[in-house]
Amino acid sequence: MHCAVAAAEHGLFCLITVEADVEGNPHFRAVVEQPEIRALVQDRKLVIQSNSWMPFQETGDVRGGTVAKQTLRKGCGQIFDNIVVTPYREVSACCGLTLEHIPEMKLGSIDDEAVSKIYQRQTDDFLKYWIHADGPYQIIEKLLPEQSANDLLKGVVHICQACVILHKNPDVRNRLLERHQEFMPSVMTRFFLAKAINEVGLKRVASQPAMEAIQ
Repeated sequence: MHCAVAAAEHGLFCLITVEADVEGNPHFRAVVEQPEIRALVQDRKLVIQSNSWMPFQETGDVRGGTVAKQTLRKGCGQIFDNIVVTPYREVSACCGLTLEHIPEMKLGSIDDEAVSKIYQRQTDDFLKYWIHADGPYQIIEKLLPEQSANDLLKGVVHICQACVILHKNPDVRNRLLERHQEFMPSVMTRFFLAKAINEVGLKRVASQPAMEAIQ
């Protein structure tokens, strides 16, 4: 928190993410009620958001709250939209909380190749496109029978949790190998269609000042 305050005071826009289920949680309030934090938020130099708390151990801190399943049934914007270099000098496909548990998210080392070349390597991985388009939670629901998917996803409160299950669960991996081709046309069409629409939108935004000048 002190680092974020110091950075914001020196002109670097910062985001603090509190890993808690609800904004009324005491962990969240402990941050936002700090006077120096509140002042920077009001000046729009700092943003604070609350994410779902995802325990990694059975003895981990318990933080109350519920997460609607619909919020988990969404694509992961991390894939293809980020270039992540970890403290271990590895390029990762995402900056998710569980990336160290998923070998497939590690693309290569900057000690061996250029970042751009490593980044491009993931464009041959269909699962990355599918995760971007539908998200791991929905992929599991589509691959498994309803009851099996419900049992496997019970207790999942974070998209990154579902991503670990997607990559590590033997039954899900087998289903991926067996059935991925039937989903490829729809996924790839939606991915590139969304990309084209986004690029058109960006071009319109970029040209707006020029249009206003002409008017």
